[in-house]
Amino acid sequence: MESIRALPANPESGDWQWPFAPEALDLDTPIGEFLLHELGSLDRELQAVTADRPHLEEYIRELEDQVRELNQKMQSKREELAAAIAANATIAAMGNRNDAAAKTVGRISYFF
Repeated sequence: MESIRALPANPESGDWQWPFAPEALDLDTPIGEFLLHELGSLDRELQAVTADRPHLEEYIRELEDQVRELNQKMQSKREELAAAIAANATIAAMGNRNDAAAKTVGRISYFF
């Protein structure tokens, strides 16, 4: 708020800084006091947000790292699952071949 001179007086020096309003602007009215109070409150909130920003950026980086790790784990599990499904299909195919071989042996034995 200070950088854009949104407050009528500079909080540090007390100098008037609104170029669009005279210094004798009557801010002692209830509306003026309310507006000044709200501007001050907004300034404090903006300072709090500015102070929290580095912490939030660090938190976001940590969350992005966690997401990246989880994506890697998911990819690994998908690969393991695909390998297990392929192994299961191979085992089933071998079982079918064994059944067919046993059937053939049985027919040959019956023939002799």
